[in-house]
This record gives sequence, structure tokens and C-alpha cells, in this order.
Amino acid sequence: MSAETMANTIKLAEYYLSKEARLVNGASIPPDIAQAEKLRLRLVESWDKLEILPSDILQFGPNSLRDCNAASQAFSIVVKAGWLVPLDPGSEVRDRARREAYRVQKM
Repeated sequence: MSAETMANTIKLAEYYLSKEARLVNGASIPPDIAQAEKLRLRLVESWDKLEILPSDILQFGPNSLRDCNAASQAFSIVVKAGWLVPLDPGSEVRDRARREAYRVQKM
């Protein structure tokens, strides 16, 4: 193999490596979105009730969301995305009037 062929081969390899690095770095998901997706999947795939309370996430949500701040952030993202619909304050959920409750949208 000539020196010119080797140089062109190296340039080509560097080109494809830079494209791969760009794809991998561009495909990373921000941690707050990843947590919200975990919550959404739990709600859609295994939550068996029509309504949910914020405290349910701390009790029954993914282990990574058993912290108030993480749960609150993921919860608000899922609400903004439309997977949870706020119920009116005072709505009855599980035989009690609730200040804050949501209906799960299993689209």
C-alpha cells in the first residue's frame, strides 16, 4: 500500500469516526427527560388506576423517583406532555376529596 493510499484511508476513517461521534453525542437524552420517560412508561404500562396522586409517585414510582425533587420534576414534564391531566381541586379520588390529582392518559 502506498503512502498516499494510507493517508487517504486515514482521512476516510477519521471522517466516519467524527460522524459517529456526532451521532452518539447528539443522541444523548437529558437526565430529566429520561426520568420523565421512566415515569410515563410506569404509568402507561403498569399503573392500574385511572387517577394518580403526586404522593403515589414517591410510594409506587420508579426507585429513581422516590426523591421529592426528582419526582416533582419528572411529574411536571409528564403533565406538560399531556400524559397526566389535572383534575379540579376537590375531585374525589379513592373516596376522598383531593387538592391535587391527575387522570392518567393511556394514549
